[in-house]
Amino acid sequence: MTTIESLERFTPLSTASRALIIDSTVLIEVPKHTQLVAAGDICTDAYFVEKGLARVYCQEKKYNEMVSITSWFAQEGGVLSSIDSFLTQKPSNEYIEIIEDCTLRVLPHVVLKEIWEEQPDICKAFIRLYEQYIMVYERRIHKLMRIKDPVLRYLFFLKLYPTLVNRISLKYIASYLDMSAETLSRVRREIMEKKLL
Repeated sequence: MTTIESLERFTPLSTASRALIIDSTVLIEVPKHTQLVAAGDICTDAYFVEKGLARVYCQEKKYNEMVSITSWFAQEGGVLSSIDSFLTQKPSNEYIEIIEDCTLRVLPHVVLKEIWEEQPDICKAFIRLYEQYIMVYERRIHKLMRIKDPVLRYLFFLKLYPTLVNRISLKYIASYLDMSAETLSRVRREIMEKKLL
């Protein structure tokens, strides 16, 4: 999905706005395992995912060891950034990792601010886009993470992200669901044995 198609899911863009977005961004190819942002960096760019898959995660101490907690995934049509850092231009507490080879369209923060001033329809599209991501975060925090049964939590994940399960490593899904990889393997076996899918 192109960047323009991604934004036009939220609001139609004028011909001038479409041209401005293309002229103001750069298309890049990023290989798998690349870290775009590390904790402590300032996230100066937003990345539109035209092809591929990435994750945003943080590191937390749990049971006396540092563990990776995946906050969200960005796939085709999604936008990838450390949202708080990007909007405030302060250091991030998150990491951004490419987990499939990606084609990304890069939009610098400074350019976005200029575009917002020039084209109200672009501003409106970004507001709607960020509203969507706030809802995804809310869904994860207030619904998914309140489900105590790991089987039901995984089934809810499959309902939310039906196309991602075969593209994401189990360790990343487990970290998103706040469970160990071993627990997730057991959950998947139980679902197959009980034919819950």
